[in-house]
Amino acid sequence: MADSFIVDVEDILGKIPGLVARLADVPRSRDIQCMLVPRGNDILAKPRFQPPSTLIDAALKHDFLEIREKILDFYQEYCPHRDIAWIEEILHPNSDPGTNKSGILFLLENDVWGCSDVYGDYLVENQGENKYGIYYWRRDQARNTLAEFKEYESEDAIKQFVIEDALDQLKRACEARWARIIQDINDCRFEYEQIITKYGQFKPKQTLKATFSKGKRLVPINLFLACLSLGYVAEMWIKEKLHDYRLKFCMAITKASNQGTISTAQAALLNDIKKEYNLAKHDANHVINAKKIEELYLKYELVIGIS
Repeated sequence: MADSFIVDVEDILGKIPGLVARLADVPRSRDIQCMLVPRGNDILAKPRFQPPSTLIDAALKHDFLEIREKILDFYQEYCPHRDIAWIEEILHPNSDPGTNKSGILFLLENDVWGCSDVYGDYLVENQGENKYGIYYWRRDQARNTLAEFKEYESEDAIKQFVIEDALDQLKRACEARWARIIQDINDCRFEYEQIITKYGQFKPKQTLKATFSKGKRLVPINLFLACLSLGYVAEMWIKEKLHDYRLKFCMAITKASNQGTISTAQAALLNDIKKEYNLAKHDANHVINAKKIEELYLKYELVIGIS
């Protein structure tokens, strides 16, 4: 199993760079124009694709979906305790505006201004004496000076500068999304190496009962992993209860409670577990309380049960 882990990690990390390079070039394959709109003595430059939305090449889409499946299978097989909702959002399989605006496909198949981390408007500010400054612009606030033209050349020069920067923004945004995923996969590899070094074995995918039992045994050995195991078991239990794995943990608890699928005591316990689970994952300064985790494991057996 350890060997298969290494093979799968290397396979995924080996295929990502080539795919990222192809995806990052997509914006430059599209027709883009820049409109200049007067704003007092200044100008708003608006780079826009024509048409504003499109679909990426079918072969590229196929390769994207293939690596997406490999990545999600990897986490399910080897790192089921990790929260990968954000990865699922980045790798969302379609680009409809009503679904997810942080996805790679949404970024590449829609207009420049569609994603919050890409600026679609630029302020070309008249600074007098034939000088202009160019700024990112959103909600009537200038942000991050891009450059200053010492002397005005032409409208075409302004348009070309803005178009080039807009395309670079999209490329950087695409690469940044993939960089986050690569970093998380490398974090999984580090975690795996630590477990191998300490325990000499690595057993990934297990039933909830087995994961619960293992986590409980880890309480006196590794509180962090014990907390993650309990959180994972609780989250998967409630999602299985609802037959809906798309919901976030907090939303699953709320939905099940409102529907009467779980009791008040179960909802309260799940919220307590969720709190400790999130603190362990996201707060580097959080000190996990051993007694608290022991109590949560005991309450889980009493209030929810393990089967």
